[in-house]
Amino acid sequence: MSLTVREQVVQKIVDLFTTVCAGIPLNDPYTVSWSLVTRYGLLEAQSKKRAVLRIDDPEEHKVARTGYYDCTLRVLLEWMYYTDPTGDVSEQANMLVGEIQRRVREDPSLGGIAFDCKEVGNTKEVGGPTERVVQGVVFLNVQYRHAENDPRKIV
Repeated sequence: MSLTVREQVVQKIVDLFTTVCAGIPLNDPYTVSWSLVTRYGLLEAQSKKRAVLRIDDPEEHKVARTGYYDCTLRVLLEWMYYTDPTGDVSEQANMLVGEIQRRVREDPSLGGIAFDCKEVGNTKEVGGPTERVVQGVVFLNVQYRHAENDPRKIV
């Protein structure tokens, strides 16, 4: 079964984050490996992991062209992170948002599936000084095309 271009985009974003390893690359290492990358709700048991990322693609806008559609897919990267108890919670949240931004910009064409993948905003929620869980969302717009008569065909 062939996947739609939309599904290929989402799977590529999942792959981007499942392959992040803390400490790699040696010359400019990531500080976080994702404990869980999912496309489903964050169950209570899952949210007890150190770094959790949920990828959702709730809406897509299309413009009909001759023979193809220009598509903009909104992708939400919802994250939850159990911070280091010795560090500043807000600083750690900002670091995590920066790591997400960096990873997305490493391959903005998502392996040639898309024209561009850009962050269009983000949020973060930091509790009180004794609360160690931070969470937020990074909002992406992914631009791509598919054939007019076949959403599985990249144009």
